[in-house]
Amino acid sequence: MKETRIYKRLPLNGSENGRLDFAIIEEPYGEDSQAVVSICASIGDAQSWKIHLPLKQIKAIRKALKESKVAYKKLKKESKKAQKLAKVAAKKPKKSTKQNNEAKN
Repeated sequence: MKETRIYKRLPLNGSENGRLDFAIIEEPYGEDSQAVVSICASIGDAQSWKIHLPLKQIKAIRKALKESKVAYKKLKKESKKAQKLAKVAAKKPKKSTKQNNEAKN
């Protein structure tokens, strides 16, 4: 692995002292391996996780990230709808067995 140098640092929303560090790593997996963007999430001095994204796939990754935002909104909307249906179902009084038998006859 050749030298890694952080070229961008962003605050990590929702954390105290958290950050996202972006770096380019050439030959990350040995000689002749393809360069990657390394993204590391850290809270304080402890690294939480790290991901390597091949530079040759950046366009596809960017598209997938944009799609994930749309997918998240859709899931949230479906979740709210399911919660509303559950509330409505919980409010409906259940028929007693006697009422069910009378309805059948």
